[in-house]
Parts: sequence; C-alpha cells; structure tokens
Amino acid sequence: MALFTTLFRLLFLLLLPLFFLVTHSHGLELNSTNQKPKAVYFTITKKGPFPHHYYMTYLRLGTPSLQSVNLAVDLGGDSVWVDCDNSNYKNSSSFKAVNCRAAQCDLLRSTACGNSCNITTTNRTSPPWYCSTRACYTKPVNPFSSSAAAGSGVTGVAVRDVISIRNTADEDLSPPWQFVFTCAPSSFSAGSLPGDIKGVVGLGDSLASLPTQFTHTFFTRRRKFFVCLPERSRGVVIVGDHDLNPEFYRTFIHTPLLRRNTAFPYKGNESMEYYVCLVAIKVNGRDVPVNRTLTCTFDDKGNGGTKISTVDPYSVLESSMYQPFLKAFLKELPSFSKGAKLMKNPVKPFGACFTGMGINRTGLPRVPPIDLVFMRTEYSNDVTWRIHGGNSMVRVSGDVMCFGFVEQSRVIKKDMKQPAMVIGGYQIEESVLEFDPSRSKVGFSPRLEKAKCDDFKPNHM
Repeated sequence: MALFTTLFRLLFLLLLPLFFLVTHSHGLELNSTNQKPKAVYFTITKKGPFPHHYYMTYLRLGTPSLQSVNLAVDLGGDSVWVDCDNSNYKNSSSFKAVNCRAAQCDLLRSTACGNSCNITTTNRTSPPWYCSTRACYTKPVNPFSSSAAAGSGVTGVAVRDVISIRNTADEDLSPPWQFVFTCAPSSFSAGSLPGDIKGVVGLGDSLASLPTQFTHTFFTRRRKFFVCLPERSRGVVIVGDHDLNPEFYRTFIHTPLLRRNTAFPYKGNESMEYYVCLVAIKVNGRDVPVNRTLTCTFDDKGNGGTKISTVDPYSVLESSMYQPFLKAFLKELPSFSKGAKLMKNPVKPFGACFTGMGINRTGLPRVPPIDLVFMRTEYSNDVTWRIHGGNSMVRVSGDVMCFGFVEQSRVIKKDMKQPAMVIGGYQIEESVLEFDPSRSKVGFSPRLEKAKCDDFKPNHM
C-alpha cells in the first residue's frame, strides 16, 4: 500500500503542470508577450496582541475588481481556504466551481461529490453564492482551533478563480492567473481567528499549497520558496528561483527534511508539514540532554520529530527536554545579565520571566546564546543554528521579559499529533528560511543584522 501511495504521488507530480495548464485554459486568454516571472512574492505582516500572534498575508481574488482577502499563514498547511460567506471575496463573475470529477478536485483531497446548492443538507436558509450542483467537497483544516477535531465536521467546496500576483520587482503580473482553493463557511473560523483574517494559506509540501501551485504554473518542477517572518513591520514569502547574494547565502546552514507518514486528518498519507532532526541543544556552549529518538523519529501514531511552524507563536519542547533546557539557561544567565531577577509567578504560557534584564548595544537582551544542532546533510557535519536574545526573550510589558520557549504540557492541543519540539514563529523572525522539498532540505540564515525582512529583495541580500 505504501508503495502504491508513493507511486501515485510521483505520477501526480509529473502530471501536475498539465492540470494547471487545463485550469488556465478555462476562461483566460494568456498574453503571449507576457514573460513568465523568475519568482513571485507575497508580503507577510504580524498581527495580534500577546500572548498569541498570527503571521498574515493577503491574496487578491476575483472579478470585476480583485478583492483583497487577509489570510493566516500556515507553513505546514496543505492548501488554501477562504471564508466565502463573510469576506471581501464574494459574488465574483470569474468564479468557477471545481467539478467533482475534475483533476483539480483531487488536488484538494476531495471527500465527496454532491449538490452544495441543496439548502436542506447545508443548514442554510438560501444556497451560498459559490454553490454547485456537482460540488467537489473538501475537508479544510483549521490549525488555529484549540482542537484539530473542531473542524473535522465542516465541509468546504473546491473553487477556482483569478488571482493577482507580483514579481520580485514589485510589478503586477498580467493577466491574472487561475488559482484553486476551498470556500469554507464562516463557522469554520469563528473564535479561532481575528475578525479581519478570513482563512488560511498553506505553504506545505502538498499538491495544492500556494508554493506548489505557483511553482508548476510559472517555474520548473523544483518546488522551492523562501520565508522571512517579520518582527514588527513586513516580511515576505518568495516562490521561485531566487538570486541571493552569494556571500549572504554562505551564512545559511542546511539540514534534511524528514517525512512523517501519518498526518491528521488523512491517516495513512504523508505529512505536508516540515520536520527536521534536532540532535542537540546547547546553552552558552554547554550541552542540554536531548532524546534523539523523540526529536528525529516518529511513532506509529505520528508523534515525535522536530517541526517548524508558523501556527505556534513560540517554540515548544517536550517536558523531559524543556526542564533541563530551562535549568541550563537559568544557570548561565547571571554571566550575561547580572541584574536580571526571576519572577515568582511567570506570565503564561512561559516557564520563566524576569525583570531587570540587561540590554546590549544593539538593543537586544543580554542572555546566553542558544544553539540548535541539526542532523548533517550529505556533504557536511552536523550543523548549528544560533539563537540570540532577540529571538529567545519575549518582552511582555515594560520591564518584564520571558524566556520564549514553552513546555509542551502548557499548550497541548487535544487530538493533535505532538512533535517532540516545535520551532515556533517567534524564534525564526528576522531570519531567512529556504524550503526545498524537491531536494528534501531546509536552510536557515542567522538573524538579519544589517537588514530586516522588510528590506528583503533577492538581488539585494
């Protein structure tokens, strides 16, 4: 069965460019003089008060005027879904429902075929504007819900419409291009997302994620993209071939991606999320105990491994690793910040908070450096990615700063698969990450010093 699944996936990847070519042929005339871009980009902003924040982008969809829809960024999400009931995207004349027998329906892992205009089966007083008598039903996933099961009963409808995108020269590409996504009801995001965020954009290693769709529309079969999450202003997702400054690119460390074979809610299928193998943690050069069986392998239920996430705002560690990690940090801290005082009651969800933390000349907290050591690639030894105070300490209010790593037991989500460690969004802010699933590797840059994610231009780094 596993061999069949693998062969089917390979066949689908080979045929995927044809599927998107068919998509473009419906309702769009391509301008033969229009040059295909070398890369396309999407801006990211950070939204939300402490303790939870979201990384948000927007897509411009539909006709007559492209309607901007704010979406939360899920690095491991398998596709894109939009609240089509209550967002700027509505009543588009270029909208097309995906037929349940079409190739695009398979991209979204269709669960059923039916009549979404039948109000007796949709609990509505009138059919949704995006309904279809031969609807491709999907089961979108909302990773921001408190439980993965919260959205398991919600059915979405697969659709396609025009989307406007920009190249790395900040120019609109024309004509607009067709894009496949899911229309989900408003109830799906209620209570889990801020009011102005109307869905989720997935960047995962799947056939319907945003990077894969644009890779197969514009570029080669090699799927690669860069992410730079902002600390304050703007960040970016860039899909395609990026001309990074060679000197800057030499600062990257690379580690292999791991494949997890069980992914909720599609039991038996490969995970769309990005996992790596963490082999060691060091605080100021001193080793912290790490169970590699937990951080580098998975059990038969899909638990384990080290996941990179934009859904989790802060890094999360399994308890047997978190406690020695925190202890080592507290032991080394006085050598860097003598005036720091440990608070008796830390601010949730953190395990340690301080007042009187010292600040260095660059405005960052004076704390011991933290090294995450990852499994080597084929051509290197184990590789080290260093985290300094700007990404290890969280300013909660005024003089209060907290150790920005969280014990798993404080934030565990019911029914969710549990990685041994999650590298959360805060820890990767103002660093450039390169995801290259075609070559099964991910790259990390150091924290940007002379630039910010807001300055990110591939030719300028």
